[in-house]
Amino acid sequence: MSSVETFYEEFRRSLAQVIMAVSGGQWAAELSQPSDEPCQVYAAFRITGSVTGEFALAFSLHHASSIAAMFQGTPAPERSTDHLTCDETEAIAEAARQFVGSAMDGIRQNALDLKADYVSEQVDWAPARSATISLTSADRKVRLSLLIGSELANALSSITWSGDADSASAPAAPASSPAPLPHDSIDSHANLPLLMDVELEVALRFGRRELLLKDVLELRSGSVLELDREVNEPVDLLLEGRVIARGEVVIVDGNYGLRVTEVAAPNVRAQSVA
Repeated sequence: MSSVETFYEEFRRSLAQVIMAVSGGQWAAELSQPSDEPCQVYAAFRITGSVTGEFALAFSLHHASSIAAMFQGTPAPERSTDHLTCDETEAIAEAARQFVGSAMDGIRQNALDLKADYVSEQVDWAPARSATISLTSADRKVRLSLLIGSELANALSSITWSGDADSASAPAAPASSPAPLPHDSIDSHANLPLLMDVELEVALRFGRRELLLKDVLELRSGSVLELDREVNEPVDLLLEGRVIARGEVVIVDGNYGLRVTEVAAPNVRAQSVA
C-alpha cells in the first residue's frame, strides 16, 4: 500500500468512527475512485511537520447538508437553495475539523509528527490525487471527496509508514472489493444504543500546576497561579477524568464553549488526569 493510499485509509477509518460517535448508529465506510458528482462545499487544510502540503474535504451540497444536520442533531432538510445556511456552514466546518483531528491521531501512530490546520472554505489549487469516501448506515448514505495537493502527494510518496512493510507482504485485495472496516472499531458496537442515555461528566482543563501544601494554605482571594500551558495552546476536554479531545475556547451566547480541533483516537488509551 502506498503512502498516499495509507493516508486515505486513515481517513476512511476515522470518518466512520466520528460519524458513528455523532449519530449513535453503525456505519460502514468505503474508499472508491473519484466521483463525478460536483462538489460545492470545501474545507481546506494545510499539513506541517514531517511532511507539508495541502489537502481538502469536498462535499456536494446535498451531502454537506446531511452531515451538517447530523452534527446539529436535526433531520436533514429538503434543499430549496443552492448554498448552505450560516449554521450549516459552521456545522460542516466543525465536522471537517473532527474528521481531520481523528485522522491525524491515527496518522501520528505511524511515527509521523504531523499537524493539520484549517485554512479556508476555498480550494485555490488543483488536486494531484483524489478519492471518494462513502459512509453508509441502515437508512442513510453520505459521501465526500478527499483531495490532495501536489506538494503533499509528493511528500507522502517520499516517506515510509510504520505499517507499510506488513501491508506490502500481504496479498492485494481485488480492486472491486473495498477494504473492510476493523471489526473492533465498528461492528462490535451492536449494544452501543444501550449506553447512549448514560450521563457522564465532562470538563475543560486549561492547564495544571503542582503546589506544595504550604502554598495551598497561603492561597488568598486575589492570588494568581501560573499554569503549565500558554494561552495559544489547545485546552483539554475531559470525560470522567480522561482526555477525549482538545480544542479552542469560544464564547457561545455569553457562555464558555469549546471548538474541537483534535479528537483522541478510540483505540489509544486516553491520558489520565495526574
